Amino acid sequence: MSDSDFNETKARALTLLTAREHTRGELEQKLQRREFSMTSIETVLDELQGEGWVDDARAAELYIRQRANKGYGVHSIQAGLRNKGVSSECIERCFAEADVDWVTVAQNVIERKFSSEDLGEKRQLHKAMRFMASRGFPAGLVNRLLRQLVEE
Repeated sequence: MSDSDFNETKARALTLLTAREHTRGELEQKLQRREFSMTSIETVLDELQGEGWVDDARAAELYIRQRANKGYGVHSIQAGLRNKGVSSECIERCFAEADVDWVTVAQNVIERKFSSEDLGEKRQLHKAMRFMASRGFPAGLVNRLLRQLVEE
């Protein structure tokens, strides 16, 4: 590996990191698409990780907060993190440490999207259940919240 290849790879990685937080897996994929050598990619990522520029846990925590604030549930967020190359252990640890009230997140999504009058109809209730499932919320939680809304 030449110094210029290493420097170009590192410069591109740093450019990507200045735009937003990336996981190691994301950076690796993006650098591979730019056709940098795997040797230089691995070397650069090891160095950046050692310097604290790349931290999967930090990226996962940020992603969890951002997606929860946009109204996405646990399953959707976990799938997104797996797609970003975050390990299962890291995902579990970050969710355990996340200060997110998933019941409140789900309630807010339901209240924004559906009115309690509409949910009295079976068709609308099923539509709400499908929508919440597509957002990644557990079925048990959705069923409980929708029943509470319908009973009010």
